[in-house]
Amino acid sequence: MSLSPNKYSNGSQKAVMTDALMKAPKWQPGQSYYGRGIGLLNIAFKLYYDARTGINSCPDSKQQSEMLDTLEGCATDGWGWGVTDLDDAFQHLIKNNDTWTDTNARSYSGVFQQSLGGPCMDVPQAAVEFCSSVESKMKTLTQIFTEFNTQSDNVTKAVDTSNWELIQVALKNMKDNGGKAKKLMWVAPAKVKDVLGKPLEKATSFVDALNEIDTAVRNIDKYKSVGMNDTAAGGLELMRIAAGKVPVLGAFYSEMIGQLPDFFVNMKQVFEDRQNKILAIAHMQ
Repeated sequence: MSLSPNKYSNGSQKAVMTDALMKAPKWQPGQSYYGRGIGLLNIAFKLYYDARTGINSCPDSKQQSEMLDTLEGCATDGWGWGVTDLDDAFQHLIKNNDTWTDTNARSYSGVFQQSLGGPCMDVPQAAVEFCSSVESKMKTLTQIFTEFNTQSDNVTKAVDTSNWELIQVALKNMKDNGGKAKKLMWVAPAKVKDVLGKPLEKATSFVDALNEIDTAVRNIDKYKSVGMNDTAAGGLELMRIAAGKVPVLGAFYSEMIGQLPDFFVNMKQVFEDRQNKILAIAHMQ
């Protein structure tokens, strides 16, 4: 669902709420949830702006469209009268010269409550709906990242033991899950140029990284189809080449984790540890 077009929804400007712009009595200075109400609005505004900025820079038009659909879906989650979702919030700001007068409120107990000082019992509904919707999407990414780590271990094990079946299953899993992650990679870089400080031959987009893993799987299939065995020198080299594609995909995931640490607590170091192991077996160390 497309949002109403304006400077906030298209990502050309980040919405910001301040004490002076907050006109709703319940979130003005001196009220119980004054700081948390304004705080959660600004978190929601920043999340949307950063995501939209990232999407706007995506070099693949299909992925860009998929990501925008997903983000705008989060921005239109909400129900009831008045300002109930982020799309409503942007329109409300435009209509009221960037001031906030709406009093719709809900409780919030998501990942940002700690940075706001604890549970928020009475904060702007639009911010609650958007942050909660984004959090549900990031849980999906967390599952994908966790599975990627598992399969990264399997890739390392497969090369160490010359296990064709294991590396193929692992790579196919990464490719399939990468397809699911594609629409949620809002703040990932347009391209990565290196993996843990080691320059790539060329800057690579997320879609290119997925395609290279798919090509690696196909090359292994071709190698096996002509009866070559997994212990031959050519076979071992092919496995190392295939393994070398994994850290590139992992670099995109690691950047997502770094950009949105509240959603992916303590995951970045785990990623980098596995990246280093695969780089070593792929002769990239």
